[in-house]
Amino acid sequence: MAIVYARLNDADHAFEWMAKAREQHAEGVVYLKAQPYFDNLRSDPRREVFLERIGLQKNGCDRPLIPVNSP
Repeated sequence: MAIVYARLNDADHAFEWMAKAREQHAEGVVYLKAQPYFDNLRSDPRREVFLERIGLQKNGCDRPLIPVNSP
C-alpha cells in the first residue's frame, strides 16, 4: 500500500504504511532507497528519519549501481 500512496503523491499515507511494514518486518522495506516508486518522497524529511530507523542511513547514493556487462 505504501507504493500506491507514494505514486499518488500522498506522502502522509505512504509513510504510515511504510511504518506498518517496518513493524511487521516486511522484507520489501529495505528496497526503499532503490525503488523508483518512492522517488517523490526523497525530499521529505521523514524519509531520512525512516531510513535511519531501519538502518539504511543516507550514504551519498540512493540507488545501487549495477555494472552493465561486467565480467
